[in-house]
Amino acid sequence: MKDDSIYSALRSGDLKKRTEAFAYFFSEEKLRNTVISHVMKNGGNRQDAEDLFTDSLIILEQSIKDGKFKRESLVSTYFIGICKRKWLGVLRQRGKSKIDLRPDLLDFEKHKSNDDAIPADLRLIKDDRNNKLHQLLDEIGERCKKVLMSYGLNFSNKEIAKELDISPEAAKQAVKNCRNKLRKLIIEKGVLEQLKL
Repeated sequence: MKDDSIYSALRSGDLKKRTEAFAYFFSEEKLRNTVISHVMKNGGNRQDAEDLFTDSLIILEQSIKDGKFKRESLVSTYFIGICKRKWLGVLRQRGKSKIDLRPDLLDFEKHKSNDDAIPADLRLIKDDRNNKLHQLLDEIGERCKKVLMSYGLNFSNKEIAKELDISPEAAKQAVKNCRNKLRKLIIEKGVLEQLKL
């Protein structure tokens, strides 16, 4: 099912088209596995993932009907973003705020060809075995922690802006400032040496 067809089906309100669009999402194994993997690696189980998938589909449909989805990305990409935000909310409610910031959840496209070229702060985030990440995130303050965790989950500046109730430009600046703050802390704490830069 093509992107335009999914969008039109969910926007139309037609029960048959809606059912077809939902069936398509449930049949997309790669999409389902992405959500299941994210949830299970971040404190949930398969049933949590299945529930999240279904709930996020309903949110996706409503976002399309309300005009919140501006078609600046693929519907599937937007859907994954909904799943990640919703799961972060579930973890907050459960009192678990620590998210597994694995490389596949981060934007390393521009760095992945040469591992040595990855900036120090991103290398630290990339290494999910390094417990210092959460210690450092705790030290840079709640706002920056939220910004960097959202950034680590591939949230766009617009999505981060929505989370913080600020403009996308302010969100972009917040990401930059918080990354600089984390870099400074990495140097101050001597973590730079441990990263073998």
